[in-house]
Amino acid sequence: MRILQIQTYHFHRGGDSTYMFNLSGLLEKRGHEVVHFAMRHPENLPSPDDEYFVSEIDFPALLERRTPAACLRVLSRSIYS
Repeated sequence: MRILQIQTYHFHRGGDSTYMFNLSGLLEKRGHEVVHFAMRHPENLPSPDDEYFVSEIDFPALLERRTPAACLRVLSRSIYS
C-alpha cells in the first residue's frame, strides 16, 4: 500500500513528529511505501520526497501583522501550496 504521511516539518520537534517517524518506520518494515510531505525547512531531515515539499510559511509572523493583506496571504498559502 502507498501511504502519504503529512506533517508540518520533516524533523523531530516533539511527540507528533516522533510518532510519525516511528509509524513510518513500522509501515515500511511491513512492506508499505511511505511518502512524506511537509514544508521546506533548514532543519528537515533528508527525504527522497523533499523536492515536492512546499516552501516554508511563517504563519505566526504573518498573523502578527493582522492586516487584511497578511490574512489573505495566510489563507491563500493554506489552500494553495
